[in-house]
Amino acid sequence: MGDDDNSLREGPLENRLTGSKWKMRMYAYEELEKAYRNEVDGEAPLYTKFAKSLPAFIADKNAPAQEKALDLVLAFLDRAECAKKYAPPMCGKLVEATLGQRSKNRDKGVEALALIVEIEAPVEPVVQALLEGSGNKNPKLATQAVKALVHLVQCFGARLFPLKPIVKALPPLFEHKDKNIRAETFA
Repeated sequence: MGDDDNSLREGPLENRLTGSKWKMRMYAYEELEKAYRNEVDGEAPLYTKFAKSLPAFIADKNAPAQEKALDLVLAFLDRAECAKKYAPPMCGKLVEATLGQRSKNRDKGVEALALIVEIEAPVEPVVQALLEGSGNKNPKLATQAVKALVHLVQCFGARLFPLKPIVKALPPLFEHKDKNIRAETFA
């Protein structure tokens, strides 16, 4: 680790989380994730301090920094008592920013969506975000959104999910011009 790396790790965490250099943000995400993992109290003020910024962290444009931000989000969802309150605004960003990305980030995005369902946060924002993602113009993102929705329904069962909006969204997906989206819909 050079002097430059050390300078990227110095300064207030709040400033580094929103810094202009991706490595600085990445180190800050790692530091906050470690703090979340080491925090014993699920109601600690540490969780609420940065909770509203999590959607912005998820949308980081740099893939390695985004990967660390997703690790941070997973730690937050796993540990924080207030996660139910802050999870719904994250759903749209998780779908939009991760499902069209490289496989590591995509898998972590789906894992975060599953954790949101698991912590008994409202399921409707997850379904709505995935249905909006399935209609995205980017076929890769749309395919992964359908795949993630099928995965979540298979993992948690149909009773947990509101079926009316899902069934309503199926006909256009069955007739989609992209063969991968049609294949995932039939799955």
